[in-house]
Amino acid sequence: RTLTNDARVWLFDGDEPRSIAKLKCKSITSADLIAIIDDAGWSVDNARKKRAALRGVFQAAEDMKRCLPANRPTESVHLENSKYDKTEAEIEEDAAAERQMIAAFEPANIRSIYEHAIATHDVPVVDKDGDVLRQAGCVGLTMMFAALTGLRWGEQAALKWKNVDLDKRRVNVMTSMRWAEGGSWAVNVPKRTASVRTVPLTHDLVAALKAWKLRSPSSAAEDRVFMVAEGEPLTDSSYHLRLLHRSCDAVDSIRIRWHWLRHFYASVLVDAYRPSSDKNDLSNDRTWNKISRLMGHANVQITFKHYVHYLDDCEADEELADVLEAQMNRR
Repeated sequence: RTLTNDARVWLFDGDEPRSIAKLKCKSITSADLIAIIDDAGWSVDNARKKRAALRGVFQAAEDMKRCLPANRPTESVHLENSKYDKTEAEIEEDAAAERQMIAAFEPANIRSIYEHAIATHDVPVVDKDGDVLRQAGCVGLTMMFAALTGLRWGEQAALKWKNVDLDKRRVNVMTSMRWAEGGSWAVNVPKRTASVRTVPLTHDLVAALKAWKLRSPSSAAEDRVFMVAEGEPLTDSSYHLRLLHRSCDAVDSIRIRWHWLRHFYASVLVDAYRPSSDKNDLSNDRTWNKISRLMGHANVQITFKHYVHYLDDCEADEELADVLEAQMNRR
């Protein structure tokens, strides 16, 4: 009923809506739909489901004469092939992309990205006469915070100063910002009880937050910690994603997606705590439970499923090869 020619379209990724080039239905082309899916970083299966959903929505709108895009996007929104239909070249391309992502997760690389953003966007811009053209912002700090706490975008957007304890170096995650019915942003308690948690802060992050609090135009207890350059609270992440990509380009890194900063945090936890790769007794594995708690997952199985591949099991593989060799050489 609402998908009319003058309506704007949002594609949801969990709680986070992504605008399709901020176009109205009558202006959307197949290229717009394909680009937003390709840029989202979903898995092949997830992207295929999104394409199918979009195709169905637009087809239904066209059938009901509610939406008549000039370029009929449904004609070109094809479903992804099954992952089992990939050629050898496509498999190698996917493997190369995976290696690039792992390389991007090097702490030095992530740090260079947010430090570039801090130096570029978090300082005031003045003209030759000393007049301030742009006030200092917190774009780089927003990236740094995401990488060093693992908070979801909505949790970070809803965060208030009263929930940041700079003396005890911790942040209390109590709320999350989501796109609500009626077409507006709303702050609510997280969907899952496990998302309410306490996350520790590094000394560098505390220092950066203290500096931002001193120069921020909104630093009262009930004010949001992070905002866009105009002083408005964080909402659509596309603005920050563009600046994140610019910093990636500037430091010669592959372009990472915003949610990858959360994955980076998880990879650091896995590397630091070195949990077991045995999934048979996860409920009693204190290490996986600790990581799950910091990530705000509903259960430890989710944490294990998403992040066990960050474990480097090369030594275990070598031991297995040695055992096999010893068995084969027995006489």
